[in-house]
Amino acid sequence: MTDVLTHRADKVVMAPEGVLTRLCARLEAATSRLEDIASTAYDQPNGAPPASRDVSEASADTAATPQTITASPIPTPTPSKSISLPPAIEDFDALISGDLKTFSDASNGLDAVIVEQASAVSRAFTAQRQFLIVTTKAKRPEMASPTYMNTISDIQQELMAVNDIREKNRASPLKDHLAMVGEGSSALGWVTVDSKPADFVAETLGGAQLYGNRVLKAYKDKDQAHVAFVQSYYKLIRSLAAYVKQHHLGGVTWNQKDGIDASEAVQQIKSGPTPNGSIVPGAAGDAPPPPPPPPPLPNFDNVPPPPPQPAAKSAPGGDMGAVFDQLNRGESVTAGLRKVDKSQMTHKNPSLRTSASVPTRSVSRDSTDRNRSPTPAKKPKPESMLTKKPPRKELDGNKWIIVGHPDPSTTPLRSNK
Repeated sequence: MTDVLTHRADKVVMAPEGVLTRLCARLEAATSRLEDIASTAYDQPNGAPPASRDVSEASADTAATPQTITASPIPTPTPSKSISLPPAIEDFDALISGDLKTFSDASNGLDAVIVEQASAVSRAFTAQRQFLIVTTKAKRPEMASPTYMNTISDIQQELMAVNDIREKNRASPLKDHLAMVGEGSSALGWVTVDSKPADFVAETLGGAQLYGNRVLKAYKDKDQAHVAFVQSYYKLIRSLAAYVKQHHLGGVTWNQKDGIDASEAVQQIKSGPTPNGSIVPGAAGDAPPPPPPPPPLPNFDNVPPPPPQPAAKSAPGGDMGAVFDQLNRGESVTAGLRKVDKSQMTHKNPSLRTSASVPTRSVSRDSTDRNRSPTPAKKPKPESMLTKKPPRKELDGNKWIIVGHPDPSTTPLRSNK
């Protein structure tokens, strides 16, 4: 095309005005056709093919006669209505999206350990929300039953994670921050308290303030981010106490009237979205359970197993198994016994009782002292240690007192009377 816009090194040659007008008309015609197709696709019922027309015919018509292009608005899909939640769950969601989010945002500018602990606190609140939804669907199980422990297992797991972070960083310069969060996180245990759980939450705030006030004193003139972190945590616990006092004044309320089993309710919640459309953490994208362990490898050597080892011989008289083996032999056990004649029976011959048929073994020193350790011989005292007292002989009443005589038996006795 010689009349098309061309560039040269020395000058620019402009194309005639009619060519540009025809190009613009053709582009407008193509654009109008595409918009008609798009609007028709939204207006047609399901399964009806949209009306079509040859683009070349439309371009030819519009090229001859310019048309005014009017774009039809794209219809906006109407959102489906979500299932309404109980007021207690809605207020707990407001607590999570409000004060809990403020606390999490306040921890982001601090140390990574604090951020990790704050994330565990957020997961603990999410697990408690799941527990509260279970209480609206299920009957209350026994507190000592495995079913009840299964309903609060996620809360316990996250609270243990909070305390583990505290214990592992006791030497950290931010140990007071971690201790404050660790002490205050026990407030989530109010779900196990039947009498005045709001007071239980308020008491945990005192333990958190013991460490939090140290942080306020240390950083009030240094870094306001630490001060905001502590204050946001105080507000979170106070808001939790107010929530418990409003909705669970006498403990958690279960659906005792028409509730299902707690295990079934937990399974329903974890397997799908919650009533407001949010996915329970861990319900989607969970890794499949690990495969079972492989079977043991076969033995290709065909080596027979070793024979059983013979039982060790027991000491004589100490194995009762040998006694029962002898009894199980029946009449053959008495085959080696000698028959006793009637003349040798003591119950038929009383005269035999006077003389013992079995000789009595004489008692010897070896038999009596066999199990006794020998005693050392007594050594006599040396003569130098022997003191000789003067002899004494007197009558005391009707008794004679003889002391110091070499042989008292030969000493003559006489009365002084």
